Amino acid sequence: MNHILQEDIEYIAMSKSIEWKELENKSVLVTGATGLIGSQIIMALDEHNKSNKNPITIYAYARNEEKARKKFEDCTTYVKIVIGDICDDIKIDKPIDYIIHGASITGSKQFVDCPVETIMTGIEGTKNILEFAREKQIKEMVYLSSLEVYGVTDFSLKSVKEDQYGYIEQLSPRSSYSEGKVTATVVQDAVKITLSTSMMTGIAATW
Repeated sequence: MNHILQEDIEYIAMSKSIEWKELENKSVLVTGATGLIGSQIIMALDEHNKSNKNPITIYAYARNEEKARKKFEDCTTYVKIVIGDICDDIKIDKPIDYIIHGASITGSKQFVDCPVETIMTGIEGTKNILEFAREKQIKEMVYLSSLEVYGVTDFSLKSVKEDQYGYIEQLSPRSSYSEGKVTATVVQDAVKITLSTSMMTGIAATW
């Protein structure tokens, strides 16, 4: 692992701003496990395990087994790789306490070449995760959204507030990603979850 990334992972694992006691001896499902954010969340959780007597069991949900095993080859045995596609039924026969949902198509070229797959991964995938969460009666879920939900905002603004949405070209295939993220948020509300919104870190959904 790159030494700079390792330093960041260790910093997160030792952070006192995270309520680690809530996670210890619990299980966490992370979707999009081999992605940039998902993989680093898993590594940080597992790094905390190395200095903790009450480990967190981490389920790394990914489509590509070879990529996942290579990505997490240095992790402890508390990282369990689960192979699957969120667009299919989620099948894990173990208790799950928390979910961090980060699975999504993220390549700009794929947004344009495969707009239907992009938007349906956001919508159907999130619906499947929510159904799984309800089945498991989890404690909390975090949905990783994107700044792209704001669209093209006023360039004169130095910063954008959460209620300052810009323009999204609805007929552009490139918009499949941002529209999928927006619609996934609506899906969460439709299954009657209490939402607290923080678009920089995602949407925390609590039963």
